[in-house]
Amino acid sequence: IVTDFGKVMDAIADKVLVNGVLIILAYDKMLPLIVPVIIITRDIVVDSIKMASGSKGKVVAASWPGKIKTICMMIGVTLVFFHNLPFAFIAEGLRIDYLFVFVATVMSIVSACQYYLVNKDFIFSEV
Repeated sequence: IVTDFGKVMDAIADKVLVNGVLIILAYDKMLPLIVPVIIITRDIVVDSIKMASGSKGKVVAASWPGKIKTICMMIGVTLVFFHNLPFAFIAEGLRIDYLFVFVATVMSIVSACQYYLVNKDFIFSEV
């Protein structure tokens, strides 16, 4: 069964899980601290835009930069957990895990800007 409550809670649970993992990885110095700061800030901005638009009757769909961010983040975090395996066997300095996390972080900034630019007129309108 699909409910509105379930849709909202699923999105919140995903963010809590991923952001919690990013905070722990940064705390353990497995990721730079700036990564969870940017990702969490982006999530707050985008969710605020979605809520403001939703309160005015407009549904804000997921954007391609946001989807790319999510894909890269999931791959990057998984590789960080597994200490960059199997790429650690290929070359000593080949950090594919950090590459995916870096791309996800950049795409977070891009997608936050895109969400804002696409929705700013609607958000600040009186209707």
